[in-house]
Amino acid sequence: MDALLIRGIFVFLYGLVVGSFINVGAYRIPKKQSIAFPNSFCPNCKHPIKFYDNIPLVSYFLLRCKCRDCSEPISIRYPVVELISGLLFLTTYLFIGLQWKIIPALLLVSLLLLVFLIDLDHRIIPNGLIIFGLITGAIFMLTSFVFKGFPILETSFHPVVASIGGGIAGSVAL
Repeated sequence: MDALLIRGIFVFLYGLVVGSFINVGAYRIPKKQSIAFPNSFCPNCKHPIKFYDNIPLVSYFLLRCKCRDCSEPISIRYPVVELISGLLFLTTYLFIGLQWKIIPALLLVSLLLLVFLIDLDHRIIPNGLIIFGLITGAIFMLTSFVFKGFPILETSFHPVVASIGGGIAGSVAL
């Protein structure tokens, strides 16, 4: 098989897993619950979901769209978000390639999908997510500044100048 295809499949599958985690975050963050503990559970009966019932996309269809314990329907949103995340990861990979700068790009895609889902459901954007995005963005920009071989922005401007200019432009637009 072609290396591009194999890597693309791997990136897509990784995106599915991240999409599953994004679903957890979109459900728990607005409720101010931990995103790590407890393990995933059915929103209806609260029974923990076993690891083999938590495989992105696959488990949803193997369980016939229902909880194994209470037989209540599982929202179609869960596999849709996983699929969208996988496709976003794949698209990002196809545009950027397997380079170091794919890391901040995938982090940004994941963060934006999470923010979109929370905003869609609750009409809020948690400050913690904004602060996380600002801090990680600053870290990647500083990394870009220190290591010249890690350019995130493909501009004729210095990465720090381009970042500050982008921040000002975004603030003025809002």
